[in-house]
Amino acid sequence: MERPFHAVSGASRVLWPLIAVLLITICASACSKRKRVVAPARTKPPASTNSRPGEAKKPDEARRDANVEKTVEAPVPAARRSASKPAQVETPSPGVAEEGIASWYGEPYHGRRAANGEIYDMEKLTAAHRTFPFGLWVQVENLLNNKTVDVRITDRGPFIDGRIIDLSRAAARAIELIGPGIARVRLTVIDPPEAPPSPPSPPTQPLPSMTFAVQVGAFASRINAEKVADSLRAELGHAVIRTREGSRPLHLVLAGKLANEEQARELAARLASRFRQAFVVSLDHAAE
Repeated sequence: MERPFHAVSGASRVLWPLIAVLLITICASACSKRKRVVAPARTKPPASTNSRPGEAKKPDEARRDANVEKTVEAPVPAARRSASKPAQVETPSPGVAEEGIASWYGEPYHGRRAANGEIYDMEKLTAAHRTFPFGLWVQVENLLNNKTVDVRITDRGPFIDGRIIDLSRAAARAIELIGPGIARVRLTVIDPPEAPPSPPSPPTQPLPSMTFAVQVGAFASRINAEKVADSLRAELGHAVIRTREGSRPLHLVLAGKLANEEQARELAARLASRFRQAFVVSLDHAAE
């Protein structure tokens, strides 16, 4: 009975070393395969992670730089245009039209000096406009009855948002505007009427360049007007108060002093969030 035991025991002594070698070989092979699979996974992500932000960031930076350049350089052409084209030569050509609300004014302005320096006569065919050059002739058509009247621009106004022209009493009478007080009209720039020959007059000084401002409000209280003007003067560098005389004087606050109407419209858009009735007017040297 012991001989089989010795036989098995001898066979075991031979097999166990072989089994051990086989297991070691299998483990070594498994470990080497694991390293080849895992090691690249540890090294590639950092490299790919570092490359992606760098590659994505550069186009973003380029786009941001382009946007900044556009923002900074956009005003430059406008400045060049305003420098090369003075405001005084941009007179509306005959045929230029505008539609809006017209009103009229008489007393207590009759006999007072208009913005162009003339004495206002409410029985002459004149009108006030915010930006049209003095001396420009305009045909005004009442769109309710199709009646027309030709007027010459001599004053500044109207000073109520939504209106485009203030007519003299004579002009208002010609298109039946006296009773209703306001009406929708169409303005059309026209050539000045032919005048009879007159003796030569002494040479006149050239017209000063037109400048523009934004009317932000009309105040019954001078103190309130001065507070607003002081604030805008600190912000924009220029703000003035014009007093419209009458039974109840109005103090008009005009902000800015701009070379052309386009710049004034941009300023009006900026101020509209604080002053809902902001609109463009002309700052004339005669009205300083």
